[in-house]
Amino acid sequence: MKIEGTEYQSEDDPQGDYQAFEVDGEEKSLVYGLYAQLKAHKDHFSNMQNRYRSLASTWILAAFVGIGYLFSRHKIDLPFNTSIAVVILCVLAAIGISLLWHLDIVVYQKLWFGTIIEMSRLEKKNKWLLGVNNKILKAHASKKYHFFQSYFYIGCNIILLVMGCVISAIMGYPNFYVVGISVAVGVAIVLFLPKLMLRVSGEAEAFTSESFLDEG
Repeated sequence: MKIEGTEYQSEDDPQGDYQAFEVDGEEKSLVYGLYAQLKAHKDHFSNMQNRYRSLASTWILAAFVGIGYLFSRHKIDLPFNTSIAVVILCVLAAIGISLLWHLDIVVYQKLWFGTIIEMSRLEKKNKWLLGVNNKILKAHASKKYHFFQSYFYIGCNIILLVMGCVISAIMGYPNFYVVGISVAVGVAIVLFLPKLMLRVSGEAEAFTSESFLDEG
């Protein structure tokens, strides 16, 4: 088997180096070419996830800057109380973080995991390929593996939403009805939001990994 490689740059990503392989008609050559293409797709999806996480970090920092500015001594002409603006900002920032989480974990994580599964199938049928992706699948199928990627987004959402609830409770005092609702919403967020996000992010991935392992 003879495979020749040449480096080139993509027009979409001029900073990224890729490897182009010239394959012949041999089975190993075709398998290796397919495996290399799958790896390129896997790396692309992983890079996109890293970009979304970086954007989420910028998003929450921008939210804190906005909150600090609203609470500063600068005169801001608003048709309503500044505390209400802060609560609205917290909610909107949490919605933005949730959208980034959906793109990262629910969308691109599935695409990334799909390439892992296909690479694992090739590794099972061709023992001369490294079995790295099979190990990744076994790690994801383990009950101890808890899709830790979602915890970053969960933490950001809890911080923003609980902050909004605390400010709402302070703003509503001494109206105990408003304070009670704010505290109840804050407790519900802390208790149920992590379970909901982990369930959504983990269901499809757990199903695909377990069904694939059952094949072997």
